[in-house]
Amino acid sequence: YWNGSRKTGFMVVSNCSPVQQSQGKCLELWAICGSEPPVAAGIGWTDDSDDGVFQVKLAKDMACIDKFAVTVERTGGVPAPEGAIVLIGQ
Repeated sequence: YWNGSRKTGFMVVSNCSPVQQSQGKCLELWAICGSEPPVAAGIGWTDDSDDGVFQVKLAKDMACIDKFAVTVERTGGVPAPEGAIVLIGQ
C-alpha cells in the first residue's frame, strides 16, 4: 500500500518463501523510477507462516516511482540490489 503524496506506505507479503531474521537474510524493497538505479525503500521478514508486513520508507527523495521490487538480501539491507528479484509490482 503506497501513499504517493505522503511518500510512505507498507507492504504485506503472503505465501512468500521464508525469509526470517534469524537466517541472516531480509526481504528488501526497492522503488524504481524509469531507468534510474533502484532506491532502497525498506526491509522486512516473513513469520513462521511465510507472511510479513513492513514499513515502506524511501532512502532518498525520488522524482517518480514506476514500480516496486523485492529482493532477498543480507540482514540489514544493502545499498544496491545484489539478490534476484522475487516480487515486482506497479
